[in-house]
Amino acid sequence: ISGILKDDGEDLEFFVNNEVGGKDSFYANGLYYLDDGRMDISADFNRMELKPIAAFLKDYFESMDGSLSGKLRLQGPIGGMNIESQDLRLENVGALLSVTGVQYYVDGPVRLANDGIHFERLSIRDDSYGRGSFNGVLKHSNLSNFSLGSRIEVDNMKFVDAQEESGRSFYGLLRGGGFADIRGPLDALEIEGSIHTQGDGNVHIPMGGATA
Repeated sequence: ISGILKDDGEDLEFFVNNEVGGKDSFYANGLYYLDDGRMDISADFNRMELKPIAAFLKDYFESMDGSLSGKLRLQGPIGGMNIESQDLRLENVGALLSVTGVQYYVDGPVRLANDGIHFERLSIRDDSYGRGSFNGVLKHSNLSNFSLGSRIEVDNMKFVDAQEESGRSFYGLLRGGGFADIRGPLDALEIEGSIHTQGDGNVHIPMGGATA
């Protein structure tokens, strides 16, 4: 990270880069206008590793890897920036869901705009032969009040693949197919669709209790 004061100290020009294996996986430069708090930032992602993000999502994912490529531009005051992206793409992003034990992989284009994050027919697969797609938008208001509007379509996808262990609320193997529309604020999502089981499988729900 480096910075230079310009125009008699009125503007700050800054540079940020992350080098991995002799190449810039992330590079950004921009101007911060000290008089009115505006910013103009351009960023390039060159297969930037997403593994560090897993530390912030550990309540949901046991692990995460894969990369992000493309360009991003931010302009305006911090509380109301104009956001534009170009050729942003998730590349072989893998995530292991803690609650279900299923490892998923995601590839495809992502678009960042003022109203939210747009997922444009992402391809989804599990660690065997399940396949699916995901379309939608994660809307927000200045990075708060998140809400989702999306559709997911799957075929032979693993829904549960967890071993029996202490503290797990369910375990087993379950596959399914169909579609579902998922919408609403993240703390009160509504799901509507048609999902059916596929292949052999079973789910066990341990029942705890005491007898006298």
